[in-house]
Amino acid sequence: MQFVMGHIVYACLLAIGFSIKWMPSFVMVVMGGLLGSIISIVRFDKALLAFKNTKHIFPRKRFGWRIKTIVGFHIHKGVMLLEWCVLAASNPSDLKQRCQLTNYALPELTRKHGGLLLFSHVGHWGYCTAFYTLEIGPIAVVSPFPPHSLRSNIVEKILQKHHVHLISEARSVFQTVRLLKKKYSIACFLDSPVQKEHGLRLPLFGKPVLTHKLLACLQMRSHQYVFPVSCYRKWHTNTFNISFEGKLKPDMYVLKDYQKQLHDQTMKYQPYIERWIKARPSQSLLDTERF
Repeated sequence: MQFVMGHIVYACLLAIGFSIKWMPSFVMVVMGGLLGSIISIVRFDKALLAFKNTKHIFPRKRFGWRIKTIVGFHIHKGVMLLEWCVLAASNPSDLKQRCQLTNYALPELTRKHGGLLLFSHVGHWGYCTAFYTLEIGPIAVVSPFPPHSLRSNIVEKILQKHHVHLISEARSVFQTVRLLKKKYSIACFLDSPVQKEHGLRLPLFGKPVLTHKLLACLQMRSHQYVFPVSCYRKWHTNTFNISFEGKLKPDMYVLKDYQKQLHDQTMKYQPYIERWIKARPSQSLLDTERF
């Protein structure tokens, strides 16, 4: 039943995408704002949670700034949902018009050599990964969604059109090792909710939160560099800027200190997540309980 429902929903999203992909950017923003407003009313508890998180992340900011940030967050959320429809109906030329790659001067990361990528939910990771496949090389993403859910199935169908693999968290270790041998790049999120058995409790904005340990585990075992990749929306040009922010060297793997090394290695990623969220809070996952 879910398989059939997934195909029906995907067909509807595809039809919506072909209908709105030709619209001017300001029309998309208006439609996204309306959609985001409806979402904030229906899920008012999430809107309150987002406001609470801004208070925790930015304790010195004023009330008016927090309200402005929450409004921008819901506009971004609505536009992002519409853009998943547009992404389903997009072709390579559309991606080249919407995405811009900066600071890409890393010889280790080419079509012949995969790598480990540190991603966040800031911006639009769907466009980022689709453009990565187009310009750099094959990529697989560890799914931030619950396995076998309707949302996961629909996103997987959209990404498959752009040759992006979506890896289930339940089989992430097995699949990532296999894909790394095939020279795929593996993208992992550290700012999404994670199950207790797959995470480490580490400080983020001064508060202990469960953080995914897969990226540190893969880096320690494969001895590969991790490349932090940021993505953010430019509202005035309706484009996404994708930037590589250097590389992180792996520590030497020692079996007896494995848990401590796993903790220390994951802690090296946290400053990037904090900086990206602080730079563009309205484009991040403010309505999660991780903060």
